[in-house]
Amino acid sequence: MAILYGVVGGFLYGLTGYLKSGEAFEAVKFLKTLALGVAVGLFNTLAGVPMDLEAAAALASAGEVAVLENIIKSMVRFSRL
Repeated sequence: MAILYGVVGGFLYGLTGYLKSGEAFEAVKFLKTLALGVAVGLFNTLAGVPMDLEAAAALASAGEVAVLENIIKSMVRFSRL
């Protein structure tokens, strides 16, 4: 399950990072972010990192902050167009 969380986290971060940047979409750059998410999830699984409620909440909060920051920056950028 941790690998799936990594994939979702990498996807959301890559998507919102692209929207925030205003650059042309670069598939390789996006795939690198997605691969990093997979690597984090795989490492957590192989390392036996426990996913108790507190750990999951802390990780989710960190991810939410990163994604929401990108969304806000995207909205500001698009409002100036």
